[in-house]
Amino acid sequence: MFVIGTGYFMRVSISELDYSDYHVYIYQGKDFTGIAYENSNSGQLLAENSYVDGVLQGISREWYENGQLHYEYYYESGALDGLCKEWYESGQLKIECLYKFGIIISKKQWNEDGKLIEEYELDEIDANFQLLKKLSKLKLASNKDFIKLLTQG
Repeated sequence: MFVIGTGYFMRVSISELDYSDYHVYIYQGKDFTGIAYENSNSGQLLAENSYVDGVLQGISREWYENGQLHYEYYYESGALDGLCKEWYESGQLKIECLYKFGIIISKKQWNEDGKLIEEYELDEIDANFQLLKKLSKLKLASNKDFIKLLTQG
């Protein structure tokens, strides 16, 4: 257990978490708040995810076996939110995406040689743009309410 600010956070192996029907991670019968990690057999860190009240919140990272960062995603209330990046095992940037409420706003993708091969920007006429506007206006009571909203058809 460690302290950040005024709160106590646990650090546990990902394998110790259970996943509920409500898309919430549970540890010892309670919604998990803290860092869940995964190590290789040799003890090298392979993944690290932050959770608050059982849902992804904050940074999520995964590494290749060679120690190179594979991806770095940011979550808000269980949905991708912010700048997310992926790298090739060589260390070359592969993908850079900007998300809000789990909706992709922009994306750039490069090949292993560093050449830009794809570019995307959310268009105002796209249905996801209209959804983004609605989500931006919502005031949700908790992370779980947001997860329920995202997972309902």
